[in-house]
Amino acid sequence: MDSTKFSMHDVLKDKVSGFKGQVLGITFYDTGCIHYGLAPHKLKEDGTVHDWTWFDESRLDLVKSAVVEKVLVRRSGPDMNARCH
Repeated sequence: MDSTKFSMHDVLKDKVSGFKGQVLGITFYDTGCIHYGLAPHKLKEDGTVHDWTWFDESRLDLVKSAVVEKVLVRRSGPDMNARCH
């Protein structure tokens, strides 16, 4: 897999819109583009969760690097379902 400028859980800010959020997804396109799915930390005014918003890597600046402990045991996903093996 290609290397990325930013990492999962980093907090990034879009240079154009000012949107700020935490990286929860990274997508690699065949064209060479890398997009980051950002989830804002704040809820909407009505208390519901915002959808993720996707941005091209070239539009983003790092606000805060993530410090995340690696989880060695998978707690969810297809590997947890014996029928998927």
